[in-house]
Amino acid sequence: MNIDITNDSGQPAWPGWQAAETATFADFLLRALQIPDGSELSIAFVDEPTMSELHLQWLDEPGPTDVLSFPMDEMQAGC
Repeated sequence: MNIDITNDSGQPAWPGWQAAETATFADFLLRALQIPDGSELSIAFVDEPTMSELHLQWLDEPGPTDVLSFPMDEMQAGC
């Protein structure tokens, strides 16, 4: 699994938060869900203006949102 976690928010991370621990937990969840090896997960913490831009760019919806997620349409069972 390739798990990428970035803080692009311009704000410091919460005290005590560790990206490596989040990646380990995400890897555990992906494996529990039987997501195929070679899959990628990207988690980016962004500010509200950036989220608004991404929301408009990818979903053609104005304003910010809490989460942007994309379906795994290309994936097939057993990949």
